[in-house]
Amino acid sequence: MGNGITAVLLAGGQSTRMGADKAFIALGGQLAWQRQLAELMLVNPEEMIISANAGQRFLIDGNVRVVRDEFDSVGPIGGLVTALRHARTPRVLVLGIDLLQMPGEFLRNLCASAFLDSGLVYRSGTRFEPLAALYPRSLLPLAEQCLRDGQLSLQGLIGSAIEDGAMQSLAVPLGARDFFANANTLEDLAAIKAGDGNAEAPVILSDAGQAATSTAIVRCTQPEAARGASLTETDDQVATEAPLEIRVEGKSIAVVMRTPGHDEELVLGFLISEGVLKRPEDVFQVSHCTSQEGARSGNVIDVMLRNPDAAELQGLTRHVFSSSSCGICGKATLDSVFVNFPKVEQPLGVDASVIFGLPSVLRAAQETFETTGGLHASAVFDRSGNLLILREDVGRHNALDKVLGAAFSDGLLPLNDHILLVSGRISFELMQKSLAAGIPIIAGISAPSSLAVDFARESRQTLCGFLRNGRMNIYAHPDRILAEC
Repeated sequence: MGNGITAVLLAGGQSTRMGADKAFIALGGQLAWQRQLAELMLVNPEEMIISANAGQRFLIDGNVRVVRDEFDSVGPIGGLVTALRHARTPRVLVLGIDLLQMPGEFLRNLCASAFLDSGLVYRSGTRFEPLAALYPRSLLPLAEQCLRDGQLSLQGLIGSAIEDGAMQSLAVPLGARDFFANANTLEDLAAIKAGDGNAEAPVILSDAGQAATSTAIVRCTQPEAARGASLTETDDQVATEAPLEIRVEGKSIAVVMRTPGHDEELVLGFLISEGVLKRPEDVFQVSHCTSQEGARSGNVIDVMLRNPDAAELQGLTRHVFSSSSCGICGKATLDSVFVNFPKVEQPLGVDASVIFGLPSVLRAAQETFETTGGLHASAVFDRSGNLLILREDVGRHNALDKVLGAAFSDGLLPLNDHILLVSGRISFELMQKSLAAGIPIIAGISAPSSLAVDFARESRQTLCGFLRNGRMNIYAHPDRILAEC
């Protein structure tokens, strides 16, 4: 099969609260252990193992081995150590008999998301989900030491493994939380049976549930047949944006803004595009740094090379932030920006009807967009909605840079009595650029990111998103938008 994975079903628990052995409970015409093995088979592992206690008997074919737990009354860490000792492959996928709602497709995606030979575990809040996780077999000495020391919590073992770079952690996707629900009682089992065959297909999110965050907004609407506009306080989901510092051999080389998730892939892609990496063999290790406060949030990745002397780091072209930005967390990055550019104090007030009319003016003036359909635009308007500057470019940031350059050349800076409209998504970097020009109101046809919202609130700029069809969401400082409530 050749994927370097041993799939292990941890079936040897005590089942005290259930009152019967969980492994042999019937579900949908199958015993629980048969059901779980079928899900593990979807991973297409090189070998399959059942970790069992001495009193269990399984009718299996030659493709599955049964190994007896070598430790009594120590919890799942005993089953894990037994599995690591008997596995013949570099990585071991563990599935607890308790997780009766765990689909094989999710397990297959879990294995595919792991980097190189490292392990992978999901977390719910600050707690890891150890009973459906991928462990490196190299973790065995540390796990055995924990047993000898009486440290039986898998939480501590996994935390140490992540700190050492042997495992990665990802947040449980929003659509996958029920997969990790333990069936410990008859009531839990009844709920699972009631849902079998009735539940919709599970939603599996590719970015580990970190791609969106909730924020309070003011929704502004202007009905076609009515005068004025109405404001309503509500909540909205925005795409998560956060800084990621990239290090090579411990040296900080760049800070990029990204949506958290698959950070190792992002870093490797960055280094490939910069010419630092040529082949997979160039990489010795990729790890999340944990030596600084911000690094513990997963916002620093260090790449160790097999031949550091051959890397040409001086030729890097994409240094997104200057060295004054620590790049460790969003707050520190914001603070470093505000040192250079003052927060907006302009009490500008603009009628909502003026804001609602800007997209049609922008579209009418985008001659190249009408021809190609492939350009972003940035435009500056006065408080009455008159178009002053419009620039287009294939890049959102380039279009705004062109607008600010034109305003600078025309002696218009600071633009503290003006409105900026952008044709696409509003990111942290666009907010940073607009603050440099002193712009008090920023509106976009599309969505802002979470860090753009944070930035706007800190910089005291008014931020409007989803400006279309007589409607917009105001994410920060709605007092500048004048409407009839």
